[in-house]
Amino acid sequence: MRTLYFHYLPSDFEDLKSLEPDRTTLFGANVYGSEVFQALLRHSSYDRILLPETPRPPYGDLRDSALFAANSHRIQTVAEHEMAALHREHVILVTPSINIDELVHIRSVMEHTATPIMGVIHSLNYTSQLKWVLRLVFSALEPFDVLSCSSVAGQHALRKMIQLVEDAVALSEPSASLLRIKTPIIPLGLETERFRCRDRENARRRLSIGENQCVVLYFGRFSPTSKADLLPLITAFGELVRDSQEVILALAGDDTEWYVTEAIRGLAQELGCASRLMLIPNPSRAVKDQLYIASDVFVSPVDSLQETFGITIIEAMSAGLPVVASDWDGYRDTVIHEQTGFLIPTLLPGYPDRFDEIRGTGNMRTADLLAATTTVSIPALISALRALVVNPDLRRQFGRAGERRAREVYDWAVIIKQYEELWQHLKEEAQHAGKDRPTVGRSLNSYSYRGVFGHYATKNEDAQMEVFISDIGRQWIRRPDLLSHISNPKSLFSPEYFRRALTVALDGGASTVADLASCIRSHEDHTDTIRELAHVWRLLKYGLLETADLRTDLHK
Repeated sequence: MRTLYFHYLPSDFEDLKSLEPDRTTLFGANVYGSEVFQALLRHSSYDRILLPETPRPPYGDLRDSALFAANSHRIQTVAEHEMAALHREHVILVTPSINIDELVHIRSVMEHTATPIMGVIHSLNYTSQLKWVLRLVFSALEPFDVLSCSSVAGQHALRKMIQLVEDAVALSEPSASLLRIKTPIIPLGLETERFRCRDRENARRRLSIGENQCVVLYFGRFSPTSKADLLPLITAFGELVRDSQEVILALAGDDTEWYVTEAIRGLAQELGCASRLMLIPNPSRAVKDQLYIASDVFVSPVDSLQETFGITIIEAMSAGLPVVASDWDGYRDTVIHEQTGFLIPTLLPGYPDRFDEIRGTGNMRTADLLAATTTVSIPALISALRALVVNPDLRRQFGRAGERRAREVYDWAVIIKQYEELWQHLKEEAQHAGKDRPTVGRSLNSYSYRGVFGHYATKNEDAQMEVFISDIGRQWIRRPDLLSHISNPKSLFSPEYFRRALTVALDGGASTVADLASCIRSHEDHTDTIRELAHVWRLLKYGLLETADLRTDLHK
């Protein structure tokens, strides 16, 4: 049986955005987590998908979806301690984030070091990013572990960061490598069928777009620090409308960070193009789909280091739109210049070395001086947009090529297949490296809780400590329904286990914690020593058991 552990149960963030448009901020990493999980349910050939046990949010929970229900036969929720039972199975540990160090802990719980781990990079521009890389150094990662990069630019940036950390850390062996993980390139994916052109006429009518108007669409965050400064685009559009009377610029996307909608409108009014501008902050999923169907050209003048891939480019290509985008990081991988659209030259400014300390943290909600002074060529942007606005045949040519590329390269069915091929390769490499071999390295993934915090308590005890059933325990065993109140979370505690332990203590007098734990399980139960001990310690916590010391103190 092939098993996938997905270390994250995402919410449907586009649904959340539709329900609370002014309170929900959409980030690409969150949307990816939701989309890749649903894509796995649709396209993965794995027999079983394991999920961590997490609380249910009030809405947006994918566990309530029809897709989840249709896959319920192969979805299983597991508590962390239950992962130990999987140590002999074919398991891949996956997270949709960069935090693969969290999965090292899960692997150690499984006691099976030949279990591959995969994560995915997103934004890399935080000033704290090198500390994150250093954290990976001390996480006992293996050569068969992977951080998948969505673009060539992202891969290069990650490798440079790893090299910076390796140069900064004193190694006992100068030629040794701190991080032995792989960094393959697999792009992000999309259900391309969602954006295939449907009722274009109806969509344009709903959005009050004229039959002969050419709509240039930008869809993305309204954020000058984490996506694109849209005012240069307004400047370019002000020039474009001078010689094109039927062009419309539609700006749509999340505006819950910087609230720049009115600033954009204000500049458009000053430049005399506000009447040709559609501003749609915080649109619903339905409006988003209508905009892609109704538009003619897609534009994305990204100028932030936050971007590494750009899923909206793929959405636009899936909708058959020609793309005008910055010649910037992952956009170079997705847009083929003069075939599926145009790439606009960009310029990264030069500053003295001290600039690295003051440019901004990379946090999406703080000012970023680098993004504020990075240039996307306005003359080239105007020229590219004009070429497409005035030439319907060129729009169709680029749009068809882009749609074909999106379907062949970026559809989730294609990407999930690449993931599974990678996982199979990693599993074979892990097995070849040596089954259950001990990990040698600098792991700081865990530490002895007693060694660090043992002095917090009055006393430390072990499982050989004697315990007795208390008066409270005698009362509760006559009312076993009470035991359900101390049995949450249910993945950890069982009323039946509590009952068994109390019964043994009632009949046998003094017992050690270890003896009671061993009596808990029946022949048909799986052995889980930690879980069994936990039931006894919990009975002590709630006063249903007591220690000899406590009895003596009470007697005195």
